[in-house]
Amino acid sequence: MKDITKILVIPALGLASVCHADAMSDTPYADKAEKEYVYNPMIEEGKTWTYHSNIKMTDNPSGEAEIFHFQFQLTLEGDTVIDGKPWKKCWYRNDGVDLADAPVVFLLEEGHKVYLMPNNNLDRSGLDMPEHYKDVLGCYIYYPEFDNDTNSGTSTPQEHGTYPVLLYDFDAREGDGLVWPWALSMGRPIPDFTVGSVEYRDFMGRTHILLKDLSTVIADGVGGIGSTDAVFICPRPIDTWYTCIFDDKPTLPWLETVSNASGQLLYDTDEDKKQPLLIREDRIWEYLYRENGLLKNPIVENGLDNYLLFRMRFDGTREMDGTVYHRLLYTGNIVKWSLTNEDDIFGWEETANDNSQEYLMREEDGKVYVLNNFSSSSPYPVPDVKEILVYDFNLRKDDSYRLFYCVPYWEGKTVWDDLSDDFTTFTVKDINEVEIDGEVCVRQEISHCDPPSLYTVIEGIGFCESGFLPLFVYDTRVCIEYVNYNLNRVYNAEGDIIYRGLDIDPETVSVEKVYDKSSLSLNYGGEAVFAENPEGAVISLSLLDISGKVMSRVSGAGKVSASTAALTPGVYVAIAQADGATVARRKFVVR
Repeated sequence: MKDITKILVIPALGLASVCHADAMSDTPYADKAEKEYVYNPMIEEGKTWTYHSNIKMTDNPSGEAEIFHFQFQLTLEGDTVIDGKPWKKCWYRNDGVDLADAPVVFLLEEGHKVYLMPNNNLDRSGLDMPEHYKDVLGCYIYYPEFDNDTNSGTSTPQEHGTYPVLLYDFDAREGDGLVWPWALSMGRPIPDFTVGSVEYRDFMGRTHILLKDLSTVIADGVGGIGSTDAVFICPRPIDTWYTCIFDDKPTLPWLETVSNASGQLLYDTDEDKKQPLLIREDRIWEYLYRENGLLKNPIVENGLDNYLLFRMRFDGTREMDGTVYHRLLYTGNIVKWSLTNEDDIFGWEETANDNSQEYLMREEDGKVYVLNNFSSSSPYPVPDVKEILVYDFNLRKDDSYRLFYCVPYWEGKTVWDDLSDDFTTFTVKDINEVEIDGEVCVRQEISHCDPPSLYTVIEGIGFCESGFLPLFVYDTRVCIEYVNYNLNRVYNAEGDIIYRGLDIDPETVSVEKVYDKSSLSLNYGGEAVFAENPEGAVISLSLLDISGKVMSRVSGAGKVSASTAALTPGVYVAIAQADGATVARRKFVVR
């Protein structure tokens, strides 16, 4: 199979762009004035952090793994004096009852810095508590030793690092780093947390400072928030790199709430997390469709690898058997081309999209379904369900769900694969958060095989590879023929790119303002290019040669035209802007 990056250089249009990074917009809180911010203390008497974790119980008599969910709390209560300073005791509890007969650690806050000291008198080997609580203590709370399976639980953190440790520094600025001693046993000289940005966010009626690195968010008064950190007294535990291998290990804890001594919530993950919608009419999704090795009905004749760039959007609803679904339709033009054995591109063509396929989808409480009105062109039948669950953004690390997949050809036929549990059970291997167009979105890495091949799924975006909005596409027939879909870009209502996948630049495809169904029209009449907006918006029309040089530019209200009489024969691009935003592009040929 060819490396897909080979097709991303398109000489005819001067395009050469590959980007696998997320398009992350500026946070809506980034411009909050620092003078409005008042520091929120971390260490306060009676303060309680509540966490959630789960474990695969493999001793089920049926022989099947069973997921068991449980909670625990870390509470600050009482003081002890160390080197003349009052350190707050941190207790490990379940429903307010101590799981250990001594504090797990001691904490001290000076200014905007938080320090940690372990309790060397805590004998973990003799604790009487359920095994999963003991594992959480050993893996994520007291000290994340390198090998918890062979360690007796009697060694002390001093054997691995220097204490007390600076746990948090909320005076840190971009580029500053924190080093936690539980990583030093690995001989790592680099910081475990490097501040990539400093931002401000409101939750529970107060403004908090947020320190961010690539995957971790730390808030004053709270500690790590989101889905990528363990408990606040032990960020980035080493053991989390290994426990995903074993069924009998609890997962990385997830912060649910933080409350003060009177029970008032200071942080609530449900209040902080407003789930972004996937089904929405203010976005356009752009995908690259690929057929490889086909000898019959290729998109472009004589091409071994055939490619097609297309767009989709939600538009209106349809009621089916009492259930209201949103209509997902193809929109705009398509661009298609082929790639030969010698990696030569030919057949580059922009045409109208005549694909009339309609997908009916609905979204409810973080889950997205597509109506199962599919047919089958393979020995395997269509799944025997009314709706196919496509996304579940409520899942946490190590949770699983059943995801049916198929191979939908552009011309209409659909090839289904083995629908047994072994092939359709997907597991969330990792979770973190990204910010897209001002929204904080969950990003899941899912897999269904061992060793795992990871696929990225993002709230508000969908599948980033091996699929498009309504279906996960997984083709195992690489020796015969191959079909795949990959996300190229996602545009918002203004036509701005809010997510970049493959990031091929489709210069010849119009990007209309999706909220304006009477969008600006752009046409070439042989002697001039005409742009018109029925609502009378101010239009700027530019004509560019194929290298990007501006040949002419005109502007006016409602309707404008640019003469092509002075242009030499060749290929040109017309770009129209309305109210300052690019809303249409079109390639035309002067003969």
